[in-house]
Amino acid sequence: MTPLLEYTERVIFLEDGDVADLAPGRYTIYHDGRMVERPIELINWCVEDTRKGGFAHYMLKEIYEQPQSFYETIRAGIDDRVRRMVMEADEITLVACGTSYHTALVFKYLAEPLCGIPVRVEVGSEFKYFTPPPPPPRPRDRGLAVGGDGGHNRRPEDGESRNCPTLAITNMQGSTVTRVADETLLMRAGPPEIGVAATKSYTAQLAALMQIVNLRCEGAFDDALSHAHLAIGDVLLQDIHEAVALCSKAEHVFFVGRGGRSTRFRWKAP
Repeated sequence: MTPLLEYTERVIFLEDGDVADLAPGRYTIYHDGRMVERPIELINWCVEDTRKGGFAHYMLKEIYEQPQSFYETIRAGIDDRVRRMVMEADEITLVACGTSYHTALVFKYLAEPLCGIPVRVEVGSEFKYFTPPPPPPRPRDRGLAVGGDGGHNRRPEDGESRNCPTLAITNMQGSTVTRVADETLLMRAGPPEIGVAATKSYTAQLAALMQIVNLRCEGAFDDALSHAHLAIGDVLLQDIHEAVALCSKAEHVFFVGRGGRSTRFRWKAP
């Protein structure tokens, strides 16, 4: 939508197999030779949101949008249908690509020890090739397949074929993943990133996944999540010029780390 916002805020998303016949003043959509109707969606951001806003480049702008996107995602919360789906799952499989895959790994790192639920993380392009486990013995013993990105995870229906309800986590209502998943948990990161390296999309998606962890932990981290955007803002105010100067001269950078503050969470199972 980004290049079109100067002209319209309305969009029609075509389903796989749709053909649109366009002419001045009209359009017709066909599927398998039959005329079909597709809803008109309203995009809730404007062309001003896609401009640099005084920043030197888009990536810098999007870095500084992280506190707001994290806060908005947490504030939006989780609706009752998604809440029920998350609480009923006995295991979770996350299907994601690229940056979304790395947020899924963080979710696994937090959810398994804190929530006591098995979490599996699969690269989206490989998901359809792995051998599914045998069918569950009881209706409640079901997994939850989570598609982490509206742009790259185009096959959440694979989760349905494995007897799993599917949840889309995306920033774009109406994207492919939202139309085929059972439920959607929307991030609130604003307009899509123009900078190639993911910044606000990563932290907003992490906010959405951390809400699931918090829900499974019966709200143990309500306070931490409600103030996390302030911590992100504090980090952005730090002077990192010396670190940048040091790293800019290096041919290789090797990061070593494990756990951090998350290892000091104290959580008692109910």
